[in-house]
Amino acid sequence: MTPERRLTRTFRNAGAALFVILWMEQQWAAHHDFPSFPDLDPSGIFGDPALPLRSIALLGDSTITGPGLGTADEIWIRQMVPGLTRRYRVQIDNFAFGGARLRDVLARQLPQLTERYDVAFISAGSNDALRGMTQLQMRSLLSTICAGALERADVIVLAGAGDIGTAPRLPFPLDAIATARARATDAAHARAAASNDRILHIPMWELTTPTFRSDQDLFSDDRFHPNRRGHRVWADAALPTVLTALDLRPPPGR
Repeated sequence: MTPERRLTRTFRNAGAALFVILWMEQQWAAHHDFPSFPDLDPSGIFGDPALPLRSIALLGDSTITGPGLGTADEIWIRQMVPGLTRRYRVQIDNFAFGGARLRDVLARQLPQLTERYDVAFISAGSNDALRGMTQLQMRSLLSTICAGALERADVIVLAGAGDIGTAPRLPFPLDAIATARARATDAAHARAAASNDRILHIPMWELTTPTFRSDQDLFSDDRFHPNRRGHRVWADAALPTVLTALDLRPPPGR
């Protein structure tokens, strides 16, 4: 065997070994002593009946259903409510469920919006990123989802993504891969929002990543999903964008 072929085989074997190690780490992170939590429902009507009513539809994954939290009031959507109800009476309808991927949002959640909403709030993509979906694939799906959502809502808010790799449950090098994929997820959300002035993107990466990297006490017992304090960080980051969305006037003809 020539030295070139020997080197090629060495790199091929090393690559295969790394793939196996990463697959084993992913399986361990996903299943080893991983507690099961029911989805919580943040739906409700909040605020002074004398204020203008604004409706929000929630689409997405466990970032909306709050696994590991004690009550729905601890979910970041609900933690934003006091800030929203200073101006509006707010109706929140949840269609999200834990484990959802972008195709679930498109095929199973979006069709449930049978009435018109002021805002469609979409928080999804992390499950796709952790399973290797490319940024290009994510952008394509998000574009399709946004096109459908704009037929059912005046404004879309894309939640973007913070640094998934900060979760204590993810060992090295899986955490580094998760960080890169989460960054790509946030970039895909930002790119989708740039295509239409009725689509807003929460700068979640910029506003939350430093805090999650410096404070490891922001996670629930599964060491993956944020706890109440972690959801507070998300709420503080999201509130200005959600208020902007609620303030936007309906398009002509509405």
